[in-house]
Amino acid sequence: MATVIIQAEMSTKPEKYKLERELLWYDGEMQVMHKFNGGKLKFVYAYDAKLGKHRLLPEVEDVEINRDKIVSNASEIKNWFNEFVDDNNSQIDLVLEDDKEGWLEFDVPYRELSKFTNQLHSEGMKYTVQDVTS
Repeated sequence: MATVIIQAEMSTKPEKYKLERELLWYDGEMQVMHKFNGGKLKFVYAYDAKLGKHRLLPEVEDVEINRDKIVSNASEIKNWFNEFVDDNNSQIDLVLEDDKEGWLEFDVPYRELSKFTNQLHSEGMKYTVQDVTS
């Protein structure tokens, strides 16, 4: 039995998410601190029914910001592996996977090793083979 370790490709993908934070506004006329949740405060000139006059009042406005999300093609490799096992009636097992580092470890019988590594090479996957004797 040999162990084949496949290195998944890690990349970043831009992702938008809504900014949520606590916003504070002190109303000087009513002498009250108001708390809001959201992206930012926008002030509009509107009628304040409590005071009976027009003034600037706060409204919460959503803010979306971009951030990079780290993604790997490990799920694509697992799908490819499942198809390979089904198509070839293979005895190869997925033993370990590490999502953070992006690698998958397979136990491969020696009789299937060359076919498996040839297929990995033709797919352009990065892999290493470790000889394990049992």
